[in-house]
Amino acid sequence: MISHTRLRPPHMAYATVLLTVFVIFTVLYHFVPMLLDELAFAEMYRSYNAGSDAFSLRALLDFAGEMREYDNSRLANVLSPLTTIVHPWCDIAPAVSALMVVVMIAGAVRLSGIRRHRAGLAVGVWAAMLLFLPWRNSILVADYTLNYVYAAAVNVVWLIAFAWWSGRRHGIWGVVGMVLLTVVAAMWHEGFSVTLLAGLGVDWLASGCRKPARWYLPTIIYLGATTFIVFCPGVLARAGEQMLNHFAYCSPCRD
Repeated sequence: MISHTRLRPPHMAYATVLLTVFVIFTVLYHFVPMLLDELAFAEMYRSYNAGSDAFSLRALLDFAGEMREYDNSRLANVLSPLTTIVHPWCDIAPAVSALMVVVMIAGAVRLSGIRRHRAGLAVGVWAAMLLFLPWRNSILVADYTLNYVYAAAVNVVWLIAFAWWSGRRHGIWGVVGMVLLTVVAAMWHEGFSVTLLAGLGVDWLASGCRKPARWYLPTIIYLGATTFIVFCPGVLARAGEQMLNHFAYCSPCRD
């Protein structure tokens, strides 16, 4: 039976904190300068679009192909030109800030619930998100915002949808929607996808390797989409280069 305590509207204190976070992040993101990576992605997109800033699906696909070959296939970078050219960064500052608030709410609700006697735990969860998640060192950099805040929000939404999906039967549109959301969530950023897959693996083992049949379809699709972006030529080449650099740096024989 669902506790009525969970159904009450959030206390005014929570609303005040979240509104404050939204306003501060919106103002800060509005003045965020572009990273060199963002500007480079924009120029690559223009090179496939005859120098134009207009939207072109063909140019975006060509850009995505070059990115996959020499860099990575994550959606955060593939969609970067849409935020730097087609839609100026300042226009999506409220959206990014809203996603930050969504991630904070979802984390607090999941781990503590929005309940007055657990307010301290909720605040602790929010503080941990700001201080310890990967974006903490570059929280005001546009490229990191696309990579991390969006990736976190999309995967939080996917986890909520996954829990809903696993507990009931669905029609064809429910299946199509879940498949599309799964592909988007898995491909947004491989760092989130790999760690989330590890969590799903632990959950599967903890259940004695017995899950409902509906649990497997999104999980297998998520695994497949993650594999697609992790094992692309650009990522493999960069991984090998990074490993060589690491061993060269750690070698006792280096100069």
